[in-house]
Amino acid sequence: MKLITKLSPTVGALALFALAVACPSTDAGDQICVPDENIFCRCPNGAPGTKLCAPDGSGFSACVVGFGEPCGDRPAGQGGNDPTGMGGSGSTTMSSSTGGPVGDKPLYEGCAADSQCQSGLCPMGFCTKPCTDTKECTFNVGECVDFQADGNAQCFPVCHSQADCSGFGCAGNLCSECGFGYAIDDWPIAVCADWGNKLAYPPEGSECTKDADCNLGHVGAERVCGKFSQVCVAGCYASSDCPAGTSCNGAGSLGECK
Repeated sequence: MKLITKLSPTVGALALFALAVACPSTDAGDQICVPDENIFCRCPNGAPGTKLCAPDGSGFSACVVGFGEPCGDRPAGQGGNDPTGMGGSGSTTMSSSTGGPVGDKPLYEGCAADSQCQSGLCPMGFCTKPCTDTKECTFNVGECVDFQADGNAQCFPVCHSQADCSGFGCAGNLCSECGFGYAIDDWPIAVCADWGNKLAYPPEGSECTKDADCNLGHVGAERVCGKFSQVCVAGCYASSDCPAGTSCNGAGSLGECK
């Protein structure tokens, strides 16, 4: 890589995938926002706020409320929410430490075997550990996810695009991919995991500044950031947004893959 009342996952996802850091000087062609412009954002606790585009247009500051006050904290989850249907059996069996020898690799570092990790757990090509609370997984770095919906949650590395998961290995025909899901408190997140056919993207209507906020860096996902709405929509602007064997009929405007 995060509602005073709990909002819907679609609304909650609006704040999650917005770029929140500003970088040094950027060419005009690389600008992702209008320099010095304030736009709407939503805080982790659901409160409305604003975020400021950097002077060079390279990205946004953190979301703030009122007269520049920090956002409130992420709330406790309510439990039981899985609108994407990603619950049930997962694609990879995750086991507890066997008590055998452990290595020196820290959490979220790539690994090939349990014995390489300090935690003794390497289920999906990265070192992890069991968790019972979101705070146990390093804020903005990891998320506590019950991937198999079996009550055995573990820490998964946060991702913003597929490139963040490229350093993790594959098991058989499954590889770690950047996918959308929910932490144990039902907060919408994107993490690296062996999603398989459970791979999902941020919901339509999620706030975005670039296509990767919507397709998580997956080529041909047919999901883009609306040029005028700045929310995720299904469709394409170019044939590169379309699955293999199809092309975009938009001619520069929002179209469909045919």
